[in-house]
Amino acid sequence: MTACDFVVLSDLHLSEGRDPSSQRVSRLENFFLDGPFQRMLCHLHDIAQNRARKWILILNGDFMDFLRVTQIPDPSRLPPGFPPISPTKARYGLGTSPAESKWQLERIFEGHPEFFQGLARFLLWGHQLVILKGNHDVNWFWPEVRYRFLELLEDYMRQLDRNEQPGGDDERIAQALDRVEIRPWVYYVPDLLYVEHGNQYDPVNAFRNFLYPMLLDPECPAGRYEIDLPFGSFFIRYFFNKIEARDSTAANYIRPSSYFSTLLGRQFYIVWNVARNYLPSFTRTWQKTRERPDGRYRDIESRNRRLVEETGEEYEKPEAFVRIAALHEAPIGGGRSEFLSRMLRRPLRRLLITVAGLVGLSFLWSFLAEWILGSSTSLLVRSTASLVLNYAFIFAGILWFLFSLRPGPEAVLYRESDPRVLRAAAARIADILQVRYVTFGHSHMEDLWKVPGRDTWYFNTGTWTPVLDAENRIVRPALHMPALLVEGGQARLVRWNDGCGRFEDLPVLKDPEET
Repeated sequence: MTACDFVVLSDLHLSEGRDPSSQRVSRLENFFLDGPFQRMLCHLHDIAQNRARKWILILNGDFMDFLRVTQIPDPSRLPPGFPPISPTKARYGLGTSPAESKWQLERIFEGHPEFFQGLARFLLWGHQLVILKGNHDVNWFWPEVRYRFLELLEDYMRQLDRNEQPGGDDERIAQALDRVEIRPWVYYVPDLLYVEHGNQYDPVNAFRNFLYPMLLDPECPAGRYEIDLPFGSFFIRYFFNKIEARDSTAANYIRPSSYFSTLLGRQFYIVWNVARNYLPSFTRTWQKTRERPDGRYRDIESRNRRLVEETGEEYEKPEAFVRIAALHEAPIGGGRSEFLSRMLRRPLRRLLITVAGLVGLSFLWSFLAEWILGSSTSLLVRSTASLVLNYAFIFAGILWFLFSLRPGPEAVLYRESDPRVLRAAAARIADILQVRYVTFGHSHMEDLWKVPGRDTWYFNTGTWTPVLDAENRIVRPALHMPALLVEGGQARLVRWNDGCGRFEDLPVLKDPEET
């Protein structure tokens, strides 16, 4: 039994939040639960005092959403060494360099003071914080971002400490900061718990080198390093942010395909706006996609492999973590030819099926028309049969067209990880590490699954952002606060009930095939 208990959250997606000057919230913000989060931490502290065991709070990826911070600094007052503001950045937001990422981090802190005040108090109470990066906050890779996070958190700690005792306690604050750990990949408790964000099992959001995601752009001046982003990040930056700026509910649909289907039925103007933004986003993503044959990229891959090995050495299981890294999906966009192939494969396949079906119907129509018209000498019969046949053909063609081009349930976009894929990865990890609990985030869909043939459970902690999910709306409100609690070695999936001030078990529906 470990000396601490664990609480795992994922996909909070803090971004610009509330503007301090206007007191209005960014249209791209998806986290509105600063107060409930702070009250949940107070409740966790009360539990810890009763049992004399501290908590380790694990924020499992996408804690912050750098992709949705689209503010830019005043070009005439840029900090020293800050990259220039190009027209592209002015329209879509800053890049991913260390200086730009640090500036975005400061905007997130400005927009969520209540959240970070609660987090600082939780650490001063003696609990621990572990942060894992995801695909929306891969910017944790930069040391400048990690150091600035600790500095800003220290400011909140000093304010709280001065309120409790005049002059403050530097040693108490230093000890609290020492309890913050920002990890590059996973968190692992031998025999008990494995925590990873999960984006690396999703080719749309998988990084080439997640532990060392450097981009060496020949057009980038020396010293202005960027992050090598996956396709899903470009989808958000160049396309979906523009949609969400007009319709703030867009990101809350559990499947973007469901959102687009809703638009087709209700809001044609926004459909036009979607189409108008798609071509620029496609061309910009195309420009960002290139092969990586350069020897410098081989050096980056080597560094990434070394960091994987170091993670395994830290946990005294080097071969096991190399095997886990090998489970990761290859990202979309290894080159422009692959990018086009992955982007166009599904629509072209559906188009071919549609055309083939319509051609088949036309041959059937020709055969039936010739047979009916040639089998009767009555003009009335032939005219009536021809009219019925023509309308039947048109109706059947329309039905086939709609059926073949409908949004499929298997369709995936920038964050639609198939739960079966994540479950399969969790089962493989459990087999490699012989661990009792495996938990991911990323998919925004809570999940609870017992690995067949093993005393192992897989959990997905979902998201604290609003979710519009027609299938699960009976058991999942649009806004709720899921968490995984591991207390005394026993895990359970819960949600925070802010009205009652307690945790309650989170209901997860059976899969359709189970019923």
